[in-house]
Amino acid sequence: MKVALVRSKFNYFGGAEKFVERALQALVMVGAQPTLICQSWKSSDEAAPFPIIQTPKPKGFTRTARARHFAASVHAAVKQNAFELVQSHERIPGFDVFRAGDGVHRVWMAQRAKDIGGLRHWLMGFDPFHRYQLAQEKLLYEAENLRAVICNSHMVKQEILTNFNIDAQKIHVIYNGIDTEKFRPPTAHERAHARNQLGLHANEPVLVFLGAGFERKGVHHLLQALALCPGMRLMVVGSDKHIKRYQQLARTLGIHDRVMFTGPQKDPLPYLWAADGMVFPTLYDPCPNAVLEGMACGLGIITSPHCGAMELLDDSAGICVSPWDHQGMADAMKRFQNPEFASKTGLAARACVEPLTLQAMGLALLELYQSLVAKN
Repeated sequence: MKVALVRSKFNYFGGAEKFVERALQALVMVGAQPTLICQSWKSSDEAAPFPIIQTPKPKGFTRTARARHFAASVHAAVKQNAFELVQSHERIPGFDVFRAGDGVHRVWMAQRAKDIGGLRHWLMGFDPFHRYQLAQEKLLYEAENLRAVICNSHMVKQEILTNFNIDAQKIHVIYNGIDTEKFRPPTAHERAHARNQLGLHANEPVLVFLGAGFERKGVHHLLQALALCPGMRLMVVGSDKHIKRYQQLARTLGIHDRVMFTGPQKDPLPYLWAADGMVFPTLYDPCPNAVLEGMACGLGIITSPHCGAMELLDDSAGICVSPWDHQGMADAMKRFQNPEFASKTGLAARACVEPLTLQAMGLALLELYQSLVAKN
């Protein structure tokens, strides 16, 4: 089966891009013939096991102009090739399948409004890029030729049904697949080596945050909660163009000596293996790979009700707390200072994600594609 997947850009550190790469690899594993259509792609492997169609560099001085140009380039590329199905990971109307990996834009805007205040939120409504995304989203979901929507959580499925006029039978939940052999709990030796490598004492409690885009992921709330949790250390693994603001906030709160800002890391395993638990107080995230990878490595999770991965956690595998409840988050972090609690919670988290293999995701995608082609 010849399938095209569309994603604008790829970098090593983006969760959505990781999903696209894993989905392509999974489809190859189950015998499909996927092709990637993108503007730029930097894979973790030197040679990708699938064809890549690279579109021209988008023209325009604004994000909106560049998004329009990329959409037109993708449509032109599709017309020149005989694909049985086209699945877009960008908000581009007109294709068979849309994967809502970024969630619902208007829901994210509403969540962000809680942080930035009414005036800035009101001004966001006049931003050309946000207006373009909202319009594209509505056109996409309500297009007659849209045959299926893939969500990575039931949370996002419900948000789509709430906000758009779309047949519920078109929406399918397929969780992200992860490499459960690579992302696994460490041996005692591996954990000790990782801690030594990172300059951590053998028994000091430490939590890890993994992700890019700190505002959306609630890192400012996390730092304020950490200030209420003496004795706990934190590794912030990831990138943000405003990282200096967060470093300054840590200094202002008097916790800079307990926070390690590592920057982006191509291999997060040493940090996951060194940690006692993961904290991910996102304002809005459909189903972050970072959380699934942490769970696979045997880490109990502290996350928010606005994180789609929360639905995969049972009460023994994680703690749900609002990012705006700093004391509640601090109390949750304090529980991970107990090694027995951290170990028990981590084992439960690992069990929750063990079924989410790359092959399982590939088979689920292929089954959906085959059902759509059979209906032609």
